[in-house]
This record gives sequence, C-alpha cells and structure tokens, in this order.
Amino acid sequence: MYNVKRAFSLLEKISFERIAGTEKELECANILLEECKKVGVDAVIEDFEIDTPEIIEAKFKVTKPEVVEINCIGIGKSGFTEDEGISGPLCYVENGMDANLLDVKGKIVLVTGTNGKTTTAYLIYQMLNKLGSKTAYIGTIGFYLPDEDFIELPNTTPNILDLYELFLTAKEKGCKNVMMEVSSHALHQRRVAGITYNIAAFTNLTQDHLDYHKTMDEYLDAKQLILKQLDGPMIINADDPTASKWASKYENTLDYGMNAKDYRIDSYEETSKGTLIKFTKDNTSYEVETNLKSRFNVYNYLTALSIINNLGYSIDDIINITSSIYPPKGRCELIKVKEGLAVVDYAHTPDAVEKVVNAFSENK
Repeated sequence: MYNVKRAFSLLEKISFERIAGTEKELECANILLEECKKVGVDAVIEDFEIDTPEIIEAKFKVTKPEVVEINCIGIGKSGFTEDEGISGPLCYVENGMDANLLDVKGKIVLVTGTNGKTTTAYLIYQMLNKLGSKTAYIGTIGFYLPDEDFIELPNTTPNILDLYELFLTAKEKGCKNVMMEVSSHALHQRRVAGITYNIAAFTNLTQDHLDYHKTMDEYLDAKQLILKQLDGPMIINADDPTASKWASKYENTLDYGMNAKDYRIDSYEETSKGTLIKFTKDNTSYEVETNLKSRFNVYNYLTALSIINNLGYSIDDIINITSSIYPPKGRCELIKVKEGLAVVDYAHTPDAVEKVVNAFSENK
C-alpha cells in the first residue's frame, strides 16, 4: 500500500483543487479512510456507490492540507497485481497540477504505440534539448536529464506518485518540458490520471499484451484513453490500419506516413551513415539525412519531427540539428564485430522482430 504521508508530502508542493485515489480492493474507501486517519487527516465518506461487481466509487471530504474532494475508484475481482503497477491507494491531482509540476510555459509530450515508443520519445528528448528547450525524458530506458546520469525505472510508465517526484525533480533542474512514453497498461490502470498532455503521438498498433487486454479492440481502447487527457494535437501514423479510428474519435489530428496528408514520406534510401529521407509538408519538399537505419526508423523520425514542428520549431531548424541526434542504446544499435556488423535491438513483438530482421537482411 502506498504511504499516504508520502502522498500528502508531495501534494503540499502542488497547488490543487481535488485529488483522487484508486485501490484494488472493493473495500478501498474504508482502507483509504483508515490510512488518512493514521496520519492525522480528517476524512469523511460522503457517497458510496457500486457501479458493477468489479468497480465501486466513493467520494470523500478531507481537511488536510486544505478542504478537497477525493474520488476513490476501486477495482474488485479483476484487480491489478503489484507487478502491474497498482498497489493502491493511489492519490492523484485532477486539476491544477501541470503548472505546478512544470514551468508555466512548459509542455508535457506523450508517445504511445506498440513499437517505436522508446526511439521516438528519445529522439524528441534530444531534439528539444538541442533546440534549447531543456527537457526531461521518462520511459522504458529510464529517467533522463540533460548532462546527468540516467535513473533506471521499474517500468515504462511509473505510478503517479513516482511521476510527481520525477516531475518535481525535472522542474528543480530547470526543465521546461517532460517527454513521456505511456503504455497501454498505464492508461488502463490510471497511472497517469490527472496529467494533461499538450501534444501526443501514436506510432502503431500490432499484436502485444493480449494476455492483459484479451483482444486487439480492447488494446486499442486502452491506447485511446489518452484522448481524454489530451489538450492539443494528436499525431497519428496514417499507414497504420487503426488510423481512421483515431481520426474519427479526435478532431485535432495530424498524420505522417506514405499516405499522410500532413507529413508525407515521399522516399527514403539507406546511406553509409543512416537514411536519407525525402518528405513533403504544406507542398514544400524537404530532404534530411538521419543517423538511423531501417524503414521503421523513418517513421520514428517523422513522428518526432511532427511533434517538434507542432511545438513551434521550424522544419529547417529540426533538420539542422538532426546530424547530432542518435537512437537510444539497444534500438537498432550497430556494433562492429571483426569484419562485420552485429545489430542489437530490443524488438520483442512478432511485428518488431520481423521488421528488424527484414531491414538488415535487405542490406547485409
């Protein structure tokens, strides 16, 4: 169980109007109530409702650190395990948190999708820093701050209290922005509840996590929960089969890809250094050479460029810093072995493994 004292010590640093909590037991309301009392927080359950056998909702009033409301949503028999990131009760700020966890002009950027999240997010992290906007990264490969050692994280998207601490650390270090990878598990389990994203990108949807989501439709539904927390454009992969399902659910969408109307990939060819990409935006043609190999990294690069462009940076400025941008370790990483090259890649889904093998088989 999360330490409630820790939750309130974090919340004291943040101006807020409401907080909320989740707990995996049906008795979550009473459990949270008792924990509040242990640390001297006066709490009263005002309302208690069972929506389904699996979900209950309870409303509290709490008088420390000020009068606020708590909504408590409990998951019953199909509850989460600690390995899935929920050991509740989990308190989160529903509004007023973003400006206090970041610079008032800062941005919270999200990337989600089955494959390409880490590379794309890491490219965005590097680009923003190279363009002079100090940015932190939270994702699969850890917590990164410019010019500092990275911190390993337990999973791609930590629980909300850990996220608050990481956001506050980023702010203390002078970061204006936070770049986040967000998994479908985190969205479904409300690990990012209360965070408003300024811009988001979707890479693709292929078979993965069906032990958890059961069907591809449920997997997509979990991904699309982000639309409820998005206050800005959604960048989508026009060549993914689910593209129309994103566009139909969210009006402010932009796309990239071979069939895109906004950032259209015209052609690409591998070079000794990486890949030469030609693309079109607003009837203007561009050409850029990246340090990334393979077709799927063409998509990862265009996703990152689309995000940065929509944060106000010109495409020419992005192209000018591309030569200093590299993929993260373990993502299509080339290592010299005697007279040849070895490829190290994290690919773990059938689609990702096939793409990596095909990409480098074509160019061996």
